[in-house]
Amino acid sequence: LTLLSCLAAAVWGQDVVISASTTSPRLNGTFQVTVRTRDAVAFTAWNQSLRFDPAAVRLVAQSGGVGTLVSDSRGLGAINASGELRSAGYLIGSSVQGAVVLGVFSFQALRAGPTTIATDAYGPGHPFGNLLIAAAAHTPMVPVSGPPLALSIVAGDRLRSVQLVALRGGSPIDVVVD
Repeated sequence: LTLLSCLAAAVWGQDVVISASTTSPRLNGTFQVTVRTRDAVAFTAWNQSLRFDPAAVRLVAQSGGVGTLVSDSRGLGAINASGELRSAGYLIGSSVQGAVVLGVFSFQALRAGPTTIATDAYGPGHPFGNLLIAAAAHTPMVPVSGPPLALSIVAGDRLRSVQLVALRGGSPIDVVVD
């Protein structure tokens, strides 16, 4: 991350965008946020960051997409206290281009109501922001960050289990459906 963060970079037209497994997660439920490129030229390494309201959502897991993910080295407690996730990734001996998944991050919904998760481009004030290292000449590129991901966390009881009692040969059978 330090090497990538120190490089001067040019702004290019490809995007880094985020999407969610649901934009209406249930209170206390988990959901996944995917960070991916769109229309990227061939690249071999990257930085990525996510900003979130730690009162509304909490990071619970980090996993990679293409290549090797270098997870945020801070513990989950520190990441969640800051409201910012920083990670990077790389490929050895190859490159990727186009629409590529960089990472998948699992969050838990903590507070009902609207919130956002956003990503920032590399630059002053954002040393861990989105940055791609082009395969050609290892040139740093600052991709355009897509719009924030709008979420609406839904309150209410979730159906956790149902107990059914059936008669089979005169004996009750309990069936629990999760």
